[in-house]
Amino acid sequence: MDQFFVALKPGIYRSGSRMMETQADGEAWTRAYDDLLEKNAALVIILDAAQRPGPEAGKPLALWLKARRDVLAAKVRLALYVVTDAAERAAMEERSTRTAKAFPYPTAFVGSFADAEEIAADTLDNSGPNL
Repeated sequence: MDQFFVALKPGIYRSGSRMMETQADGEAWTRAYDDLLEKNAALVIILDAAQRPGPEAGKPLALWLKARRDVLAAKVRLALYVVTDAAERAAMEERSTRTAKAFPYPTAFVGSFADAEEIAADTLDNSGPNL
């Protein structure tokens, strides 16, 4: 699992080093995420936006997201995307306002992993994001 998700604190996971390029990668990622959902009552995911999935990996991710909407909505308190470039971050935030319905949990964009980890901890401690 640590290829895709690295535990930082209880309930807080950061994306690992493995890229998602193939369909098999996407399927392995969904199994790793299912493991997180099974083991945690609440969680925050910190994702490196530079590790966007390739087209082949995207299909199993989309199918998984649709199949797990209810459990994701119940357990994922926040997904934080780390985007270090301010212009790219602003563009992603703009796009997210149009695609927000695709995700059954709140999303946010931050400029550093340190900021993401602080927000993640506050989110779990206070049962809501402090953005």
